[in-house]
Amino acid sequence: MCPSCNKFLFVTCAVLIIVFFKAGRFEKTKPEDLQTKEHRRDCVPPEVTVNGSVIPGGGTTFTGVHEVQFLGIIGPLEQKRVCKIKCFNGTWIGPLCTIDVDGDRFQPMLRQCSLQMTDAEVIVSYEGKRLTADKEMALPHGSKLDFRCSEVGMYKFVGQQHLKCSNGKWSSTFPHCVATTLQRNFSAQAPPTIIYNVMSGDADVTEAGEVVILPNSIVHLDCLFQREHGNPEWAWSAGQRQYPCGWSLSTDERSWKYRLSIYYAKEEDSGFYSCTTPRGESNKIYVIVKDVECPPINSIDHNRVMAVEGNKMHSKAHFACMEGFKLVGSKDITCTASGKWSDAPPLCQLIQCPLLTPDSPHLKLSTHNRTYGDRVNFSCPTSYRLVGAASLHCLKNESWSDYPPMCEAITCTPPLPPPNGRVLDTGRYLTGDTVTYTCHAGFVLVGESMAVCNDVGEWSQQPPICKPACEFPGEPANGYVIPTKFHYDIGEIVVVSCNKGFRTLGSKELHCMPSGHWSNPLPHCRPYNR
Repeated sequence: MCPSCNKFLFVTCAVLIIVFFKAGRFEKTKPEDLQTKEHRRDCVPPEVTVNGSVIPGGGTTFTGVHEVQFLGIIGPLEQKRVCKIKCFNGTWIGPLCTIDVDGDRFQPMLRQCSLQMTDAEVIVSYEGKRLTADKEMALPHGSKLDFRCSEVGMYKFVGQQHLKCSNGKWSSTFPHCVATTLQRNFSAQAPPTIIYNVMSGDADVTEAGEVVILPNSIVHLDCLFQREHGNPEWAWSAGQRQYPCGWSLSTDERSWKYRLSIYYAKEEDSGFYSCTTPRGESNKIYVIVKDVECPPINSIDHNRVMAVEGNKMHSKAHFACMEGFKLVGSKDITCTASGKWSDAPPLCQLIQCPLLTPDSPHLKLSTHNRTYGDRVNFSCPTSYRLVGAASLHCLKNESWSDYPPMCEAITCTPPLPPPNGRVLDTGRYLTGDTVTYTCHAGFVLVGESMAVCNDVGEWSQQPPICKPACEFPGEPANGYVIPTKFHYDIGEIVVVSCNKGFRTLGSKELHCMPSGHWSNPLPHCRPYNR
């Protein structure tokens, strides 16, 4: 326990901590802890690391909280453990984490051990999985590692096969692999190479470098050494049984293969087999004779299709998913020499495309379903048009068939004023907006003076024409004009007449000129007596 762990011990106690606080969860305090006021003091909010970012206090109030539980991600295989810290006398103590995945026993998070893989010929396994990182990694307290050489018998293994991390220290120095005669041109100073050949039956190598042989197999163990330097010697630890030993009978091999043969292997043949040269250089392999069986595969996943060849060593299991589901994990796994499947059975997860979050606020979706094969149709409200694909469907690769469309406001093109006229508008040309046309003096508007932008982005009327014309000249006092109209065409003539008792003073006929003006001013009507 660490009474000064205000920093939560995230750096020294775990590789990555993702915190899920259980607000309101209290530990039942023992009566003896309530004897002094100090034991009831609250702890200050701890520094919480969430996905690599430090959040002081995590945004949570810890008043009255005596225990906080959170999820810890520990080790290179990212194993999940429930962890907790406890508040005592105003100080956070811990963290403590569960020993097993589903267990309820907590233990202190002691110091980690570091591992730097530098020897390419050394294979390291952790929890049945081979570690392949080329940089330094940290493993939690209690971790157990298995070591072996990359090719059993091709190298001499020197050191301990199993190491354990105990509070920051490994139980032994790291082992290493020494090149043997086959890699060193059959040097007499090199340990001999040992290779195994299965003549009938089957054999394989475990994560710890043990050669597993099925019962009743026939296996030759060959010690590779130049015969001219003398005869090597085979030794074994298996019971009282004797094994035939001698140089290979093959003409091509009799000068460099010193053979030990195991016929119809039995369980009592399990043990070490070592070959020692006349110079005292030795190498050994460990043989286990057993009938290897892997456990039955859990097949409760109704969306998964499975074909299993068997559960013996080297048997394979093949997996596939039903339509609409994707395989997460290995599609093929093999029963290994250790009696375990090479990987966990894969899962079949529902194929889902990303949630559609269109940028256009006006876009309407026919559905929010997003599983494989689902189709989403899009539409826009009145006064908007759809720009892009009208529908998308979710593909098997968990992506949509196209980008989401957008709703674009429908607009009309800015209207052009007619020649000799102008447009009265507000500068907006959206659906429902109107414009008004007028003509300059001397011109008359032919057509509609107003147009509306419709829901397809077109003006309801064609622009009018401003035609040259003369306006109504007016009527003289005590007189009248024939004909009377609002506008007169170019060349048209009006006649001005006076009422009875009045005479015309000026030209009685006015001609509409091409300029849009009358040829003469409007005459006056004067009484005869003037």
